[in-house]
Amino acid sequence: MHKFSQLSVKVKVLVLVVYTVVLATLIVLLTRMFQPSIDANYQDYGTTPYDENLIVTLKKREKRNIPSTTGSNTDKNKEYSYWDVFMYLTKKDSNAMIINVHGFLTALTADGNLLYKEGKASTWSNTSASFASWSNLGKTSNDYDSKTEEYTKLDNKPIKLYVSIYYEIRNTQTGKYDFKHFTYQAEDLDLEKIDFDSFDERQIDNETAGKKGYLVNQGELFELRIERRVTGETVNKLRTYLIPKTVDGVTMENMAIEIYARVNNHPTDTENYFSEYILIDSYYGCINQSSIMPSTNAVDVNKVYTISKLYIIAKVTGSDNRKTVTKAWVDFENIKTY
Repeated sequence: MHKFSQLSVKVKVLVLVVYTVVLATLIVLLTRMFQPSIDANYQDYGTTPYDENLIVTLKKREKRNIPSTTGSNTDKNKEYSYWDVFMYLTKKDSNAMIINVHGFLTALTADGNLLYKEGKASTWSNTSASFASWSNLGKTSNDYDSKTEEYTKLDNKPIKLYVSIYYEIRNTQTGKYDFKHFTYQAEDLDLEKIDFDSFDERQIDNETAGKKGYLVNQGELFELRIERRVTGETVNKLRTYLIPKTVDGVTMENMAIEIYARVNNHPTDTENYFSEYILIDSYYGCINQSSIMPSTNAVDVNKVYTISKLYIIAKVTGSDNRKTVTKAWVDFENIKTY
């Protein structure tokens, strides 16, 4: 009887273990079955940044912060970054009446997370102001946990942006409003694959009237103006402006442009978790030929990082379907101040 009792306990434990394994396996299978992959959800998103009425431009930037001086473990704190994302919408026809605009953003992060945001407007005019902006959308950090006495890395840097645009436009023939919808996806240029040593030096025009602060153009389908401002003793303010350009009848159709500041990494980043390149501005999508795309507020870079150069990488597709690549660097000290 005693032996039977012991055997029963062993059998019960075995059954419980098998049940737990089967249940866990079932949960995983069901999750994979009913939760579509990221590619499945967004593979049909378009790669053309406009429809017949609206043009979309996306921007993102990094705000690098020095270690926090608050809390109980200030000696353990390391630097961190926040990521801002901006969405611009521009009408092709400034006279078009567009209402009930909704812009949905999904950002895929470096850690594989999805971040969701929405912007909307009852009416929309042809303006260079951003349609929607999301400050501190993602965060990159290496935080110390006093309980485990270990660092936990988080990288919610947006690496791919998916947008879905819904709106209504007045039909000039019927007087009624037609419902419209289009999608667009933009991917960053992958910092880890950029060979900054292959970039060529480019000058900033600080002499020509009306062109001061502009990157000297070498046939690009855009003009880029870069400005810096020294505020006090701790912060450099940087901002950029992008202006589309027609070259021999060819205009811009799609773009991915990123501007990086080369910096001295912070001493606390002993693992080189953070890059020596800070993304101060970027442009994805397209721009109306009559528009100037402004930097949405200047980005602050603490002077402890000691900026030496700015790097510009651009991949642009023209209306002739020809793809061009620009890789240039400029001396930070030559950039126009304002």
